[in-house]
Amino acid sequence: MFLLIKLHVPESAQYDLTEKDRGIRMSEKAWLDVSVFKCPKCERYYVDASWYVAELESDIECGTCHQLFNTKKQSTDRVILEFGINGKGKVLNVKVIERISK
Repeated sequence: MFLLIKLHVPESAQYDLTEKDRGIRMSEKAWLDVSVFKCPKCERYYVDASWYVAELESDIECGTCHQLFNTKKQSTDRVILEFGINGKGKVLNVKVIERISK
């Protein structure tokens, strides 16, 4: 079974902070190695942690067309994401800081 978690942060969200949050400077950074892969049947894209995609070479079932496929074989990209975190542990921004060659 595969759990798909979508993270969509609208551009306006980074500016839509409460007055209390506006006074908090970015104090921390966190990183995540992610891989992008695509269903070979319906071509839907997914993103998941690279340890799951590349290291475990997991097979998953597409949530759209139900095709079973190997995530590593269908991998299209691997990047390091950097998360800016405020003093309260809330994500402020996310950016690609490195592309890892396949």
